[in-house]
Amino acid sequence: MSLPRPAALLAAIAAAALLAGCGVLTDPYRNRPSDGGRSPADAVAALEAIPGVENAEFWRQEWSQPGEGGLFSSSGMNFVLRVRIAPDRHVIDPEALLRVLAGAVWSVNDGYSPKGSVSLVIGGGLDVDYDWEPVARDVFETNSIGRKAGSVNSYGVDRPVELAADETLIAVAASDYAHAFGDWPAEPVAIKGKLLASGPPEPIDPPAVDDFSDSQVTGGGSGNCFSLSFARGLDEEGAPYTGDVTVTLYERGKEIGTEVSPGDDDPERTRRSVQFCDDDRMPASFDGASFDIRSEPQPGFRTIDLKDYRLR
Repeated sequence: MSLPRPAALLAAIAAAALLAGCGVLTDPYRNRPSDGGRSPADAVAALEAIPGVENAEFWRQEWSQPGEGGLFSSSGMNFVLRVRIAPDRHVIDPEALLRVLAGAVWSVNDGYSPKGSVSLVIGGGLDVDYDWEPVARDVFETNSIGRKAGSVNSYGVDRPVELAADETLIAVAASDYAHAFGDWPAEPVAIKGKLLASGPPEPIDPPAVDDFSDSQVTGGGSGNCFSLSFARGLDEEGAPYTGDVTVTLYERGKEIGTEVSPGDDDPERTRRSVQFCDDDRMPASFDGASFDIRSEPQPGFRTIDLKDYRLR
């Protein structure tokens, strides 16, 4: 979640732009074509040749963010790869599969370069409550992972991602793909090893909490505040997780403080949060800030124990 720029900084930047004679600052999409890679059809064919993959599909999303009055407007081109796994197959090694899918989408070259996000939509293969996020953080070496269709549909793209009930979305910035897999387009790599096995995926408990979001408030009555919010998980009967959640805030490895969100059984309180407020101790920004997040064990839910968790 991006923090709003201070008004003074906005004014200074706008003034600089006007002085430079450009009027507004924009970041329009510029296609940067490159040799290499392979066509979408070839990438899809390679994935559909994996035993147990029912179908695959690739498309581009052109997006545009107008900004306010044209100031800070931007546009780009997202990549999306959707893969559906047969219901009678399950994933053997999630990390190995994710690397194959990421390498495949990053090799697609149909004449348009990516700018924005690259999204993988995976249907089947694992229980819908499987937590892909730690795997994705390891594969892409980043903590900035989008898991909801809305996280990549916020700019009015020409073909939004609509998720089925058994699908998960893993959206990562194109810059993180470049960091993990080299310059786009990647050279096609032969798919080796067995990725899927016979038998449907094993059911797993839903997470106690997920869908984390952070925010910062400065200059209020409580001073400089950091907050972390999250959604409580729901069990098979739709009842929410009711345990405590303990959150510790760090700045570059130094512990700032610990707060507890006490559990309750109110079904209407789907989101909870903790807040850290202190002018003297709080970090100046989210740069270098991280959280440890732990839920108390509770039957029917998967315990969450995240270390050094960063949302931006």
